[in-house]
Amino acid sequence: MEKLKEWFSTKNGKIITGVVVVALILSGITIAALLQNKSVDYQLEYVGKDNVNIVVEYGSSIKNEDITSKFVLKANGELVDTNKFTISVDSIKSDTVSYIMTDEQRLTMATADIIDIYVFHFANMGKSAAGKPFKYEVKAFDGAKEIASTSFDVIVVDTVAPTIEPIEDIETEIGTPIEFTNKFKAKDPVDGDIEVKVEGDVDYSVAGTTELKAVAIDKHGNKTELAFNVIVKDKEAEESLPETGSGGNTSSNNGSSSNGGGTSNGGGSTNNGSSSNSGGSNNGGGNTTQPEKPKPIEPTRPTYQPGEYVGDGLYFYRDYGVFEGCDAVVFDVLIENSWEWDSNFCDSDGKMFYTKR
Repeated sequence: MEKLKEWFSTKNGKIITGVVVVALILSGITIAALLQNKSVDYQLEYVGKDNVNIVVEYGSSIKNEDITSKFVLKANGELVDTNKFTISVDSIKSDTVSYIMTDEQRLTMATADIIDIYVFHFANMGKSAAGKPFKYEVKAFDGAKEIASTSFDVIVVDTVAPTIEPIEDIETEIGTPIEFTNKFKAKDPVDGDIEVKVEGDVDYSVAGTTELKAVAIDKHGNKTELAFNVIVKDKEAEESLPETGSGGNTSSNNGSSSNGGGTSNGGGSTNNGSSSNSGGSNNGGGNTTQPEKPKPIEPTRPTYQPGEYVGDGLYFYRDYGVFEGCDAVVFDVLIENSWEWDSNFCDSDGKMFYTKR
């Protein structure tokens, strides 16, 4: 012990002691810094009830917050307050479809019980090898620093058919054909005006009624058909002229007549050679044609454009023709559009309506 005290009392001993103390202090500072700056592993996780990958209708609008709200941020496996961070995603574009569906695929989607609509479309793309999903990234930021990211896929499909304006039956006469070019109008909810073609033939040489179809097909193969009748009639006969009798007999339609021979065609006679009758009868041959009764107007189904507001907080989505066809897909369509829809339902005519969030 005495020797140790003697060693510390020397000049060299004091220098060494100072160096050791400084080294210990630096080591403590370094360890504290390492503990304080322990690496944090951030992860973005999807917590939505449906598939992280989504299906979007062609031309629809998706809000970014509807997507980012379904992701949470974790640090080393523990949830963190996302209000202290920023989660962002690029705007979803729906102006280009991922693939064009076949008629068979459209029928399956409208009638089958599809559990996962994304899986259904992804499988169809695999069969046709004609398209692929669009990939989007979700990112988390601490200030300007990116701390985590993940991705999801989007399939854009066009399932909404064009709408043809209502068509009434058309009448013509024998030998007078009808020119159908540009006669009917149709609109696609995204692409606007669509050409309408007429299927079927009419024999204009004979009287009769022929049913034709107006057909509108958009650029992605969605088809709308609307039946109407062409009625070919005989040419109307010319009205006959009133008859004129001989010997000065005349007739009128006001129920009176006169005859220079002393008799009356109206059923009365006098001895002075003239007669008259105001009893409303006339045998002079005048004909009166009763006007045709107007045909009753058949009720037409109301026509709405997709996305059109129809009142009471409801918007029109699609006309499936019959209730059964609409009811078969009502749940799947709601899932597909859950980003912006709150609810949907089918009416008795097969039209689907929805309410917005």
